[in-house]
Amino acid sequence: EFGVILRGLADEQTAVKLAEELSGLLEEPYQLDDGITLRQTVSIGVAWFGPEHQGSSEDLVRAADTAMYAAKAAGRATVAVHTAAMAEERRTRMAMDARLIGALERGEINVEYQPIVDLRSFAVVALEAFAYWDCPAFGRVAPSVFVPRAIELGNVDEIGDFVLDQALTFVAGVRRFREGIVISVNVSGRQLEAANYA
Repeated sequence: EFGVILRGLADEQTAVKLAEELSGLLEEPYQLDDGITLRQTVSIGVAWFGPEHQGSSEDLVRAADTAMYAAKAAGRATVAVHTAAMAEERRTRMAMDARLIGALERGEINVEYQPIVDLRSFAVVALEAFAYWDCPAFGRVAPSVFVPRAIELGNVDEIGDFVLDQALTFVAGVRRFREGIVISVNVSGRQLEAANYA
């Protein structure tokens, strides 16, 4: 990653035009000495602070960084312009990350079970365990939302171990009344790669 800071631009459209020109230059094929040609794409985030903006240089860089991640999420070879909505999303994500760190210790991660039904007999043949984050500030947060953040934060292993432990305890109790029930538990790739995972 690198940043380009330009002074004296007339407006945001000028900044976007320059970003698109820079993108075109960076995406030109690059010839290595051994004859191999490299082709690359770039994702660029643009933030423009006009005379009316009161933000600091750190705010400008932060805004451009936020826009860059939006460009990456939108696909390759994209230029994204920072918006107020992006800034709000970043603040929300940071607040969520701060709360997610201690969510397990505070008892906010809960496991629920979804039945898997045989459509011929309509019998429940298995269960799938899902972890939900019941956050006082954000309400019920689905695993598709908080698990990627937990991976980024590095506490997905503890959450995964907790879910697995809960699921095993649950299925042991169910099997006292019904033999042959199967339970599925989603685990992260990090857990599967761990040497002590069994």
